Amino acid sequence: MFNTLLLLTMTACTTDPMDTGNPPTPDESLAERIDGEAMDRRLRDLFELSSVHDDRLTTSEGEEAAWDWARAELETLGWTFEEQEVIWGIPLRRSANLIATSPFGSEDRILILGAHLDTVSGTAGLNDNGTGVVAAIGLAQAMSERQRAPDHQARVVLFTREEDWRLGSYTYAQSLSDAEAEATAAMLNLDVLGSPNGFPYIMDGYELGGSLGEASDELTTLLVQALNEEEQPWDLFDPNIYSDHVYFIDREIPIAYLATGGGDLKTEEQAAAYGGTAGQPYDPNYHTPEDDLDNVDQELLGVMTRAAAGFAQELLYLEP
Repeated sequence: MFNTLLLLTMTACTTDPMDTGNPPTPDESLAERIDGEAMDRRLRDLFELSSVHDDRLTTSEGEEAAWDWARAELETLGWTFEEQEVIWGIPLRRSANLIATSPFGSEDRILILGAHLDTVSGTAGLNDNGTGVVAAIGLAQAMSERQRAPDHQARVVLFTREEDWRLGSYTYAQSLSDAEAEATAAMLNLDVLGSPNGFPYIMDGYELGGSLGEASDELTTLLVQALNEEEQPWDLFDPNIYSDHVYFIDREIPIAYLATGGGDLKTEEQAAAYGGTAGQPYDPNYHTPEDDLDNVDQELLGVMTRAAAGFAQELLYLEP
């Protein structure tokens, strides 16, 4: 692992759907192809390997094992891979982003599905951010299995070192050529999607301001539409600098961002609309050893992943 810019093209690349024993229909939505059982299995797998190594701290054996696991999961879908080296410090330290590109779709429009693979020390990090990783892989699976392949290109990017100044996403965003940045319709950030006392949140793209805010506001509207179709409540949150989306703003790439809440407190209105306990943190286990398999709301994770799928379908498929 962690070789410099190793690009592997898998011979399994195909636009044909995978044979899963559950044949897709031509008119099904991408959200209908989200495989909940596969997502549950991946969450268990990630928990087990993270527990063996205590965490997925950047440069640790746990992060390396998770990187290899994620690559193996995506490899079965026929996506192509790039291992992007991330370097910092004196003496030099090295880690790597995992970049998986769809074997279908035109590069004239690109959707980046971003999630960070690392954790803080001493936690399996299932909600932060195993949920985002599992959602991103689940979206890739849905695209590969749906009978109609996307018309545009998707990239799953699993970032290293988000928990320490987001150096992985900085490296990736800065590596994009001007042409790639211009062709990127959205960076969808998937971070903390199964908080045990959570609530569906969407970043308010309009608050980014200017032309970027206008473009991101259109993405916000698509996510609102997707959650409405799921008949789910939602709230907007203001942009922040604490996740991997931030360096894409510098490249003028429109941003969309789904989350379910961290240490802030759930409101009475949210508890009435979705359930849970008002006045308590969305995730009381945030950055603690208790961020484990027992403390992920997998039903909420499914809601957020299907919303992301509805969003991706709008951006990646031409009508009809």
